[in-house]
Amino acid sequence: MQNRGKKNPHDITSYQPISLLPLLSNILEKILLQHLTAIIDESKRIPSRQFAFRKKQGTIEQAQRLVNKIHNDLENKRYCAAAFIAVSQAFDKIWHAGLFYKLKRAFPHPACTILKSYLTDRTFQVPYQEQYTTLHTIQSGVPQGSILGSILYSIYVHSRLDGN
Repeated sequence: MQNRGKKNPHDITSYQPISLLPLLSNILEKILLQHLTAIIDESKRIPSRQFAFRKKQGTIEQAQRLVNKIHNDLENKRYCAAAFIAVSQAFDKIWHAGLFYKLKRAFPHPACTILKSYLTDRTFQVPYQEQYTTLHTIQSGVPQGSILGSILYSIYVHSRLDGN
């Protein structure tokens, strides 16, 4: 667990979990990521306007898109509004059953089976004063610090089930 900035170190909500994954897991995740990305790009299941966690699409491109939209609307004397939302602990809140439902509809069975195995029956424990708590099962979320965490979050939040 890692403390996030200037938050109270005695408040449990000031910490976020970090997954320490073995090297073999990282290799498997990279292979799965290439496979999932190819399917997502081909089927357009994640909207093109989703810039986070995607190759060659960062915040600079999204900021430029927003500036162009505002400029265009001002030039054409149209109203323009924007809403910005920050989601706290977003990776920790992903409902596994909902994610599995989307994965089954979007990806081949073998990939879904591997991803379900990857997320199911994960456990955690917390070190405290040179001792560890008992193991607890993780009921929701995707592993932060993992290679697949970001794409699984994007699939959960943005995936189009109809492929359009």
